[in-house]
Amino acid sequence: MCGIFAYLNYLIPKDRKTITDTLVSGLARLEYRGYDSAGLAIDGDDNKVLIYKQVGKVAALKKLVSEATVDFEKEFVSHCGMAHTRWATHGEPSPTNSHPHRSDPSGEFTVVHNGIITNYKELKTVLEKKGYMFESETDTEAVAKLAKYLYDSQKSNANLSFTALVKGVIKELVIFIFDLSFFNESYKLYIVNLIKYAFLYNDFIGRCFCLDLQECTFS
Repeated sequence: MCGIFAYLNYLIPKDRKTITDTLVSGLARLEYRGYDSAGLAIDGDDNKVLIYKQVGKVAALKKLVSEATVDFEKEFVSHCGMAHTRWATHGEPSPTNSHPHRSDPSGEFTVVHNGIITNYKELKTVLEKKGYMFESETDTEAVAKLAKYLYDSQKSNANLSFTALVKGVIKELVIFIFDLSFFNESYKLYIVNLIKYAFLYNDFIGRCFCLDLQECTFS
């Protein structure tokens, strides 16, 4: 079963090495769950997200991160990072199919997910027709691309909140027991937990599932 671990520091400066070490250590504590690959996402520079993914044990991911040519001494007053261990369901174990998945090359929206998006093929078909390029064989990537599409199509709406955007994404998904976490460069972390069997689609959203949505906003 997949595992999700997130680390957040707010107004407490932490360097990039401390952040990545914490994320990797968190994943190591989830190894008992079983997995075939691992990955993590942290803030990069110039409003971009750095994503590291590797097949095999968490130790392999740790080695990959340690060899990265980034400034590990750089400090962040506020930062949100997330990490994931994957048990392949859609697409073979590979760095490309591992989580996190991104909405675009800059990683404006970055997603990790446990479970199955049962209507991902339909979403992928629609998004590809709108010009979105997919990198992996996974169902999860459709969530990241969908978030980007909904956000770009509503940029003119000054009242659009990130909470509303997340709910808009969820309304388009048909899912089966999952945990979903994603963030963007605005330092907002959302964790969605579905407790029972849930099939989410449009008007059924208010009746057929139990949703716990937590928001951490640094503004």
